[in-house]
Amino acid sequence: MQAESSKTSEPIRRPTHLEPALLSKGRGWRGLELYRWHGLVEACDLTFDDLVIMFHIGGSRDVQAWVGGKWRDERSSPGEIIVLPPRTRIFWQTAAQIGEVDGSSLHLAPSRFASLLDGPLGQRVAEKIPFRMSHSDPFLSHMMLALEDELREPKEHGSLFVDTVADSVALYLFRNYANACPAPIARGGLSPRLLRIACEKIEAGIESGTSLDELAASVDLSRWHFARAFREATGLSPHRYLMQRRIERAKSLLSRTDQLITDIALACGFSSQAHFSAVFHLATGVSPRSFRRSVQ
Repeated sequence: MQAESSKTSEPIRRPTHLEPALLSKGRGWRGLELYRWHGLVEACDLTFDDLVIMFHIGGSRDVQAWVGGKWRDERSSPGEIIVLPPRTRIFWQTAAQIGEVDGSSLHLAPSRFASLLDGPLGQRVAEKIPFRMSHSDPFLSHMMLALEDELREPKEHGSLFVDTVADSVALYLFRNYANACPAPIARGGLSPRLLRIACEKIEAGIESGTSLDELAASVDLSRWHFARAFREATGLSPHRYLMQRRIERAKSLLSRTDQLITDIALACGFSSQAHFSAVFHLATGVSPRSFRRSVQ
């Protein structure tokens, strides 16, 4: 894991001499990586091939940043973000000789934008996203925290939740930063045959999970087209539909078997009994144990 950490986090690790306190490598996340950074840094010269969102959690506030051939004095407060387009060089240093870095970075690969829409369209739109330094964006902040929370304590098997959050971030950037709402040619909803294929794929992944890429590929659509068409056909997002099916399977196991609730949680794709119980209560209004007592 240490060797993988050094390799995948090299653009930050090498100039700062920091090792990530937390990283998503090895978690099955595709086309994105999340890192948690904490430590002391003198200055940093960064360039990435990916689009990067940096989230300021704590540490130094006063910084000087060199972007686009000029220096800028900035004040970055906890909760603020930086949006760094691909291949954009940024050099920054804190006002103090050595400053504390405390934050996270989300790296979205060009391949993720390409597979979200229709190949070149996704990349063209992604290239329009501009640099933004130290500003407040509650939506992106919330998404960063949601991904870090999932990284610290995975709550369900498969990457469908992470895929949904990451694609929401990408579409939000398209619409609110690039001022380019994706407008590929609409293909209508899923036909009954394609809907059946997608639902069977989701059903097969109740325990082990699935990804948006796998679901979209099963019906030969981009992720954007698939998610839109699936919602049009069912009234639910793919992730919401999966959670609904997991709860239905849990109900069946609770009423028809004597399995331990911990085992039922795992059989229904949840990483822990605690998360299963919280989701089950939210969906049904009762705990798994109370539901079992009421049907036996």
